Amino acid sequence: MPHSRVPQTVGRVGLASALLATAAACSARELLTDDPAEVQRLSGEAAPGDEIVLRDGVYQRADILFTAEGTAERPVVLRAETPGGVVVRGESRLRIGGEHAVVSGLVFDRAFNGDHLVVFREDSKRLARRCRLTDCVLVDCNPRDPSDESRWVSLYGEHNRIDHCRIEGKTTKGTTVAVFLGDGPARHRIDHNLFGPRPDFGRNGGETIRVGDSGSSQVSAMVRVDHNLFVECNGEAEIISSKSCENRYDSNAFLRCSGALTLRHGDRCRVEGNWFLGEEADGSGGVRITGEGHRVVNNYFSALRGDDHRAALSIMRGQADDPQKGYAPVRGAVVAYNTFVDCEETLVVGLADDDVRARAVPEGCTIANNLIVSRHTPVDLRSRVEGFSWCGNLIESEAEPHEANGLTPIDDAGLRRDSEGLWRLKPGSPAVDAADPIVEAEHDIFGHRREPPADVGCEELRPNRHDDGPIGREAVGPTWSRKQPDAAS
Repeated sequence: MPHSRVPQTVGRVGLASALLATAAACSARELLTDDPAEVQRLSGEAAPGDEIVLRDGVYQRADILFTAEGTAERPVVLRAETPGGVVVRGESRLRIGGEHAVVSGLVFDRAFNGDHLVVFREDSKRLARRCRLTDCVLVDCNPRDPSDESRWVSLYGEHNRIDHCRIEGKTTKGTTVAVFLGDGPARHRIDHNLFGPRPDFGRNGGETIRVGDSGSSQVSAMVRVDHNLFVECNGEAEIISSKSCENRYDSNAFLRCSGALTLRHGDRCRVEGNWFLGEEADGSGGVRITGEGHRVVNNYFSALRGDDHRAALSIMRGQADDPQKGYAPVRGAVVAYNTFVDCEETLVVGLADDDVRARAVPEGCTIANNLIVSRHTPVDLRSRVEGFSWCGNLIESEAEPHEANGLTPIDDAGLRRDSEGLWRLKPGSPAVDAADPIVEAEHDIFGHRREPPADVGCEELRPNRHDDGPIGREAVGPTWSRKQPDAAS
């Protein structure tokens, strides 16, 4: 067999760089321990590319501090010896700090902490940057005293990520995943997670995700929440509570969730390409809007049974003086290219909170190119509106539609139900090529390019093409638990 040769085009500098990279890869170490307390010392000694390996076992009352300095190409990793083989229980916590530090393959099963179970900071002055929690499980991590408040995962710092985790079973007060903000963009990402059932908490404090708080409502957080599956997240009326500016919520699926994705404080957020699948579950809802400049485009809403704050889409009435903890007036929202099928309350405009004197009516909003199929009143105006543009909306309804230009009654929306139970456009539907160009959307909910004249609703009809529907269980949660579904039980 001939010897391999270095190509002649590789000069001395290139060859030296390749040899250095190979040597660096070979120098990466695995540092094994069966003592969670030793992780702090090992992470201080770890170099970029090193892995700290916790031996498989059940660890009670584990206080893990993992703070390391890796690089984008060579992070420092804390992982289970076998993915899912390390189980943390009892009063415990995990602190992730430094930069480019990754935690993978741990299971928190009936672990709890009175403050933060998993937190992206070493302490209040040393926050995590570009760190990651991946392929982990947090299940039934509730404090012994059911009256205690706790958060399961708390994000601080900048550019951190939570992905491919399974998180379920929170029963006590406190947000499951909370994002705490400073003065500038956080740019965290929360993606490809399975958020499993959370029972009704009965009052405020039961959100599954909260991004910011009332004090940070004007911070441009730029957090992205995408490609997650939410199943029966029923903690309270706000499944996701967005309390900051310029966040993105896209390509998520909400299955039988009693509540809504709520733009509670802050401005200029985008809600695009999400699936709200109520399956007739009580209280199942869609999107609620407060604030300025939001964009709700290319979403699919079906069989939702919520009303008022849990309607398929509700636009709030605000307070003129905009108290920090009240309701900011809605200004300049765009609600376009959405499909609504068989929802209890489809579009509620001018909704007021019972406890707030909300006199500021919604202004300057564009409601365009939405396809609505409903047995009930499709548009419920609870107050007057100012400067609204209603354009290109098509409505098939047994009830009398609200009379306005841009709300066009149709006898048959031309939908068919596909093998996954989704209502899809048929050739010949009145929605095809019927969109008003006042609002542009480059792609549809399936990611396919829209060609002008575009179609009304979330789908751009292209016969005989393959479309991926809502994100499913096979694409979320830990990769190892998909192969062994009962491994973390």
